[in-house]
Amino acid sequence: MDQDEGVQAGETYGFMSSYSDTLQQQFSQDDEIILSMNPKSGVLPYGTPEPLLPTESSRRKTPPNDEDEDEAITLLRLQSSVFKRFRKNEVELQDERRIRARERDQANRRILELEDQLAIKSAENADLEARLSDSAEAMASLQSEVAVRGNEIAAKDAEVRSLKDMVEVKSEELAKVVALHTEQQQRASSVEISNIEQQLELQWAARMAEKEKEWLQEKTEMETRLRSLEEELWQAKEVQRAYPEILAALMKIEVISITLSVFVLDLPDIMGAQQSKQTNPTPIQSVDEKVALKEEHATLVSALERFSVTDDGEPASADGTVNYHELKRWEEGAIKDPKTSVSRAVLDHVDMSTALLSRAARVADTHVFNLKLDYETSPITNQLSSGRCWLFASTNVIRYEAAQKLKIKDFQLSQSYLFFYDKLEKSNYFLELSIENADLPLDSRLISHLNSDPIGDGGQLDMAVNLIERYGVVPQSTFPESYSSSYSNKMDKLITNRLRQFSLALRALVSGLREQLQDVDEEHRKARILAAARKQKEVYLAEIYRILCITLGVPPKPTDKFTYEYYDTDGKFNSYEGTPLEFYKKYGNEKYSLSDSFSLVNDPRNPYETLFTVDKLNNVWGGRPVLYVNTSSEELKKAVVTSIKAGHPVFFGCDVGQFSHSALGIMDTALYEYESAFNIKVTLTKAQRLQTGESSMTHAMVITAVHLDKEGKPVRYRVENSWGLVGDKGYFVMSDNWFDEFVYQVVIPRKLAKPEHVKILDAGSPRLYAPWDPMGTLA
Repeated sequence: MDQDEGVQAGETYGFMSSYSDTLQQQFSQDDEIILSMNPKSGVLPYGTPEPLLPTESSRRKTPPNDEDEDEAITLLRLQSSVFKRFRKNEVELQDERRIRARERDQANRRILELEDQLAIKSAENADLEARLSDSAEAMASLQSEVAVRGNEIAAKDAEVRSLKDMVEVKSEELAKVVALHTEQQQRASSVEISNIEQQLELQWAARMAEKEKEWLQEKTEMETRLRSLEEELWQAKEVQRAYPEILAALMKIEVISITLSVFVLDLPDIMGAQQSKQTNPTPIQSVDEKVALKEEHATLVSALERFSVTDDGEPASADGTVNYHELKRWEEGAIKDPKTSVSRAVLDHVDMSTALLSRAARVADTHVFNLKLDYETSPITNQLSSGRCWLFASTNVIRYEAAQKLKIKDFQLSQSYLFFYDKLEKSNYFLELSIENADLPLDSRLISHLNSDPIGDGGQLDMAVNLIERYGVVPQSTFPESYSSSYSNKMDKLITNRLRQFSLALRALVSGLREQLQDVDEEHRKARILAAARKQKEVYLAEIYRILCITLGVPPKPTDKFTYEYYDTDGKFNSYEGTPLEFYKKYGNEKYSLSDSFSLVNDPRNPYETLFTVDKLNNVWGGRPVLYVNTSSEELKKAVVTSIKAGHPVFFGCDVGQFSHSALGIMDTALYEYESAFNIKVTLTKAQRLQTGESSMTHAMVITAVHLDKEGKPVRYRVENSWGLVGDKGYFVMSDNWFDEFVYQVVIPRKLAKPEHVKILDAGSPRLYAPWDPMGTLA
């Protein structure tokens, strides 16, 4: 209670006291009324014990009178009523006094509390004033430091100006080198070149076979290096006006200068002169290789000629902020551009993806193909709101042969069955990684990556093979869809929450056991910790299994028998009885088994004809690893054509959201006319998109047909999707250019693959992608 409430309570108490006095006056008035009604009764003012009825002596002196008796009784009743009212009012007054006393006590206690709070606030204000004083001192210190930094910046500006001068000197040196090379080429006569070529052919013919593979590898690395240099030079030219970038540009120029110097000095040796003392290059084995080397050198020289660092004056915004004057200049330039004016008039009120659709692309991307599978499965599948495309693509490949063997038209394998066991296996895999990496800090990049999505819906071919070989497959009617298999987000969130908690508990368990077992030798300590952690992990997995059974249903066990009854295409009743593993063995692509297939990928960032794997990426602990044979996009296309000709559908992974239209079912780099509408050039290469996070493998589908031109080269592809009846009744068409830019993976059976790629796969020793590499994303 505050001070105002205390005052109000006091006023209320005064009012009640006044009211009590008023009641006393009223009672006195009542007594006077009674006395006036019967003055002979001798009634005294209120509170006297004088009786109202006549006394015994008066009765003997006065004869009884009925009227007097009635009047006395009335007076007695009136007096009794007055007494009752007084008693009632007196009790109420006492209650009110007690209430007001309590309120007065509460008000006093509230006042004491407020005084304590005021004291606390006063102390806090004093502390705040002290902190403000300290802040003022810190501000003064910062101002002093800012002054020092200003001096350092001025020194850096001077250093930058010096570096600019050095850049100009290096540019002049590069120009001299290029001029020297040109002069050397002009002095070389065609007769001398012919003689040198003959000498080279005779000299190195014996070593051609031995060095062929080594040369191809070095050639690939040179191409990659040249592309990288050209990209770096172009980037340096674009940012040449930015002073902080000058130092980096200078270092790049020095590297290129050294490279070019060595390259130019080695040219006479490559063309037949004596061996250089500075380098020992791999000898050229043929005229074609020498011509290719000349072309590579010309590419490098052209890139260097395009590179220049010039001083075009100060930037419009020295501090890097957006300059108001620049806004005006940009707008003036935009107004003068007719394309911009038309685009502004149209695109501000319509959907860009609709307005910029290319009519030419829609006409070219027709659903007509001259090379297709003999058999087309049905129905079109639909993964709905889940990330199970890799399971749908895998089962769609398997059902192609299974449906023919079963002689059934509308047939699906249960994607939900594999989905159930994938979630269980991924939970186990994540908890095993948590035990294995319990020593790493929680904020380390690996632990943060693993915790970000422990059991996402996505996956890869090798992960599907792990599930199929371990659990088999069943028809969809044996284990149909549930709500959480089609709309998996809520279930995934719940399981992810539990797994993160389990992971923390296992880390704490491992840490505690390590302290308890310090006296045990290292080998036995590790074994005991691992055994204890895995025992607790199994308790956690039982909870995950229970959640999955509630949300997805209870699936058949891989060794439990089930019965599948159906009508074949002739209308004849059929019945199958067996286990999921037996069903896969009998119907699961006996001719071209998915288990005996592997992935070709196209990652232009890394060397081709090389085996890769992704660190910490899998679903089954100790299962088949995720393996990629990296090769060119042309090799991926050849694998597709080979598979379709052999009558086998092709699992492939791509970035489906790029330059595609779901309703039309078209994937084509020319589908949208962005460059015309915005007057821009979209120039990112496939490698650059991977390097910058612009693109990655996001979706898996199945190729069932391809259209070839007269020379046998692919023009477009027919794609079976798992999004229901979008596109052309569930099918998409993919252009060849889109394949080059956004297809990253093609799966091919070992029987149909090139022997060279099988050899790379079998050789093992893969190079390692980091867990967070874009090639580690799951379709």
